[in-house]
Amino acid sequence: MKSATGRAPSLAVWPLLGLVAAIGLVFDSRSYDPNAPKLQLAFAAVGLALAALGIEARSARLELPRRRELDSWVLAALGAACASALASEFPWLAGPAIRDLSLVALAYGCARMALAPEDGPRLEGVLGLVTTAASVFGLAQLIAPTGMAFVAPFGHQARTLAATMANPDYFAAWLLMTWPFLASGLRRSEKLRWVWSAVIALALTCLILSFSRAAWVGLAAQLVLARAGAGWSRRSAAAAAGLALVVVLAMPGLTSKLGSAATARQRLVIWRAALGMATQRPLLGHGPGAFGAVFPAFRAPDFRATGMAYVDEFAHDLPLHAVACGGLLGLAMLALGLAALTRDGESIEARHLAAVGMLAQNLFSVTLCVTPLAAALAFLVGGPEQRPSPGGPVAPRALAGALWGFAALAAWGCLSAGYELGAGRALRDGRLATEAGLARGTEGWQPRAAQLLEEARALGPLAVAPRYRLAGVRALAGDLGTAAAAYIMVEALWPGYAELPRNRAEVYRAMGALVPARRQARLWSDMNAVEPAGPVLLAEIEEEAGDRVEARKNALLARDRGASGPAFEALLGRLLGP
Repeated sequence: MKSATGRAPSLAVWPLLGLVAAIGLVFDSRSYDPNAPKLQLAFAAVGLALAALGIEARSARLELPRRRELDSWVLAALGAACASALASEFPWLAGPAIRDLSLVALAYGCARMALAPEDGPRLEGVLGLVTTAASVFGLAQLIAPTGMAFVAPFGHQARTLAATMANPDYFAAWLLMTWPFLASGLRRSEKLRWVWSAVIALALTCLILSFSRAAWVGLAAQLVLARAGAGWSRRSAAAAAGLALVVVLAMPGLTSKLGSAATARQRLVIWRAALGMATQRPLLGHGPGAFGAVFPAFRAPDFRATGMAYVDEFAHDLPLHAVACGGLLGLAMLALGLAALTRDGESIEARHLAAVGMLAQNLFSVTLCVTPLAAALAFLVGGPEQRPSPGGPVAPRALAGALWGFAALAAWGCLSAGYELGAGRALRDGRLATEAGLARGTEGWQPRAAQLLEEARALGPLAVAPRYRLAGVRALAGDLGTAAAAYIMVEALWPGYAELPRNRAEVYRAMGALVPARRQARLWSDMNAVEPAGPVLLAEIEEEAGDRVEARKNALLARDRGASGPAFEALLGRLLGP
């Protein structure tokens, strides 16, 4: 039986609602990334929905909805990402990124074909239940003695709410996406208005308690757009909101007020590096997923003075991330997407508010780089219009074949994500075994840790983290040749990964290869222009090589940088003595 819009109710709605529930609730404390299971479940849910749509198309029960501006943009954006991937210096990193972007596009397409206006209350109800459960769980975490503590505005320590996303920014992004739909449920409801009001109040309270300053900016943009849309034309309101976002982006002073001074300095290091990356490859960028691999070559030499001790994989600014990874083509696609969003529909709806909130948050955050969240947003934005026009008939066999082909693609993505999940669990177990062995200070733990890390490497042959940790375990076990070869492979896959030059210098030094050890130690010292560790290591290697002049020079530089401790004092005494 068909609905009032001429579209038959679809069986694909149920796995898609399962997609929403999985992204909002599932996490795995055993995995290296607690959100990793969401990716596998999302591929599975989208695959089931596509298979159901294929069955309905084959039986001529499926009609395509009216075309939107965003439909063409989604396909064009995926094509632009593929073009950038083909020109990438790191195709092994671009592959998983394209796979994840395909999931986002498929989630949008499923929502476009499966959801009818009659499914709106059902979707809002599921979002309400999932958000309530996640919020209550998060509040329970917040009051627990082991709750997470973060730096709140003005530098004060504060407890923050991470909930089922295991990260406060990610959970805040989920709330930004869902509360507009909860407000739509409130407007639609006649008997349960107090229930909807309580759920909305709970969601907004949790959004504030997340202490995600970027999410607060997103919420402000949503409220401005919702209020402006009540009296302005749709395009005028959207243009005003877009102008406000540009103004926010152009105010570094506001950025420095969004967190502690250290956070602001770290973001400036990342943003300057992103601009340098974009300048080097301006047309197509460095490729999807390549930001972290390229970042070490462009970060400031004194980046550790800001408190940053890691390789950042995201720009913490959506336009800068787009231009660094996708070049001017990526930035143009981002602008065209915003333009398509302003022309989508006849009025401002919940899906517009969800998209604007996430875009505003990602002027300072990375939540759209988290695939499950991006897939959830694509699904919500692809939902039905309030007053859609009926679609037209299609060729059943051709459409069914295409949908089943996409379902097979989703099945492959599910399998690939499952391998990544297994690798993440083995990597976490290997890391914990390594840390426990080092803490005990005993021998005999290396074989077990190496076995777990080998398992992680086998499940993810091109993954860098298992290789890096396995090389460290091999070095600690005395297998220096294997460790040195593993570090070389890590550098080939991901230049500048973590503290790679220092690791290689220490391994070469233990092997007696002082020339490459000196080269790697100097690189490590140059990468950490304000820390004493680099000059200390270089002084020790130069002393072993018999060059007391260079060793003394580096020891004095380390002293000027604040080096101390009995071992350093002994080194300095030997070098300054007769």
